[in-house]
Amino acid sequence: MALKDHLSSSIISTKKARNKSFKITLVYFILGSLWIIFSDRLMDLLFTNHEGFILASLIKGIFYVVVTTIILYLLIYYAFVSVFESEKKAKDKNKELEESIDEYHKLYVQNEFKQLLIESLMNAIEDWIFYTDRDHQIIGANTAFTNFFNIDEEKLLKDQPLNKLQSLSDILGNDSNNDVSLKTMRFEKTFHTKNDHKRIFEIICSPYQSNKKDTHGMIYVGRDITERKEQEDRLRYLNHHDVLTGIYNRAYLEEKRDMIDQEENLPISVIICDVDGLKLVNDAFGHTAGDLLLIATAKLLKENSQKTDMIVRTGGDEFCIIMPKTPYQTAEKIQNAIRDHSTHDKANNIENELLSPNISTGCATKSNMETSFAYVFKEAEDYMYQSKLLSRKGIHSIFLKYITTTIFEKSNETQEHCQRMSNMARKMGEQLKLNNRELDTLELAASLHDIGKISIDLSILQKPEKLTNEEWEIMKKHPETGWRIAQAVPDLYQISDIILHHHERWDGKGYPHGLAGNDIPLMSRIITLVDSFDAMTQDRPYQKGISTEKAIIEIQNNAGQQFDPHLSRIFVEQIL
Repeated sequence: MALKDHLSSSIISTKKARNKSFKITLVYFILGSLWIIFSDRLMDLLFTNHEGFILASLIKGIFYVVVTTIILYLLIYYAFVSVFESEKKAKDKNKELEESIDEYHKLYVQNEFKQLLIESLMNAIEDWIFYTDRDHQIIGANTAFTNFFNIDEEKLLKDQPLNKLQSLSDILGNDSNNDVSLKTMRFEKTFHTKNDHKRIFEIICSPYQSNKKDTHGMIYVGRDITERKEQEDRLRYLNHHDVLTGIYNRAYLEEKRDMIDQEENLPISVIICDVDGLKLVNDAFGHTAGDLLLIATAKLLKENSQKTDMIVRTGGDEFCIIMPKTPYQTAEKIQNAIRDHSTHDKANNIENELLSPNISTGCATKSNMETSFAYVFKEAEDYMYQSKLLSRKGIHSIFLKYITTTIFEKSNETQEHCQRMSNMARKMGEQLKLNNRELDTLELAASLHDIGKISIDLSILQKPEKLTNEEWEIMKKHPETGWRIAQAVPDLYQISDIILHHHERWDGKGYPHGLAGNDIPLMSRIITLVDSFDAMTQDRPYQKGISTEKAIIEIQNNAGQQFDPHLSRIFVEQIL
């Protein structure tokens, strides 16, 4: 720009000099001509003789030379002054021009570096970026963009309108029209890669402007948010679903309650379900078995409900089915189907009938908006609890039958061992003058004292070698497991503490609580004694049985340590 201005200024100065020179020459020509003409005429008038004329001509010529010399001097002087000033100005302008060229070169290099830096940064970014002019024509894009859409950058920049390139109209969200506004926008779009993988992108577009706030085009940035969306979906699923069974949870029910409780959904029926015996299964077989029971329950409910029903796990062993637009008669049929399938599953799963769902249900229906949803739930719960009371005795008897059968199959205990235990324990009770009720309790405790072993892995129970420390710690938990089982079954409740303490020692070195002396329940001390005797005298996978005489010596040697000394003496002298 500075060079152009300088050249323009030089051209103007040349024109001015030419015009000025012409004017001076013209004036000099006119004045010289007039001087010659009028001076000669004046000389003719003033001088008549020849000598005077010659003198006057000489004076006139000298005057003319002097005047023209002065004029020429002044003209040359001012011309040189102008030339020198112009030369100085030209040098100054040339210096300014050179400085401008150097500055321009520096700015050019800096701009080129910035362009390369921006391009490198754009290509290093994982998000794809492209930008357009005001006519929505692409004028640049980064590597992530061209790689993702499999577009050649040269082809991309070859006068291709943005809204005519394949897939790019989807990016801008203008599938139905080509009107792309020059304003900031944020939206999401789903794409399929060349491997047909679904990817979700968040698109952000913003106008870019000059210093004068004129919009020159748009910048588009696409960020892959597929993982984030999947994580959000997982969190949303976990917030609304029970992790174990996959059905809806209580939080989802609370969130949707008001949406369901609308007049257009009447009549709304509710079935409340409760899994009987879950605590017994957890205590006997561990929570893994309890989880399987809950999963089986959820499956049974889904198989017997309508597609429009909402099945919810509302608590540990509690479920409910919400049925919009379902009259009571239909809900009752579904309830009966659940009960029938539960009974059928048990009948066809004899080997493991305890792990088949036994479900108590209650049903109620909301027919008008005056009745509250909470009241319908309460009514269904009341009916369910009535059903539960009727089935409770059945589940406990099933449980008792199951664990007594399983303990014999699973452990080294045999029915003969339990029978010998019961007989010896009863004889000890008779020697101690226990009443009939106490004798029955002692006999029952003796036959079921190792009920807690039902939760121990078969590889540990039947291991012929010595148990490891870790395995021994697992084995030592069976009195507590037996106590929890007995506590949960009304028929066994009275023997729960006896089972809990049957591995305590008189000297306090037993387990699980380290009780000593008379702090150990009497019946537990009796069972400890008779169980140890039977274990010593019977063959086991890990040892051969010893004779009764040797067993008596062992009992006498451990009286006052492992065994109650008083009970040991009675047992040796009166029973054996």
